[in-house]
Amino acid sequence: MNNTIEHPIQNDKKEKEIICKRNDVLIGELEQLLALVKQKEMEIRDNEYNLEGVENKINKVVFEFKEM
Repeated sequence: MNNTIEHPIQNDKKEKEIICKRNDVLIGELEQLLALVKQKEMEIRDNEYNLEGVENKINKVVFEFKEM
């Protein structure tokens, strides 16, 4: 009887294994993408900080020029 049940679900078991492996791959890719997003967020913050510094320098020069 067990052999009779095993045969019809054999393909489903293989499909389940393939799907589970694919899920593991997708989870790994998602983790890599999330890490990249965090890295890029840090780069954006650093860039915005640098931009603010340059804008402050420009504003200072413009202000000093107007004071002349």
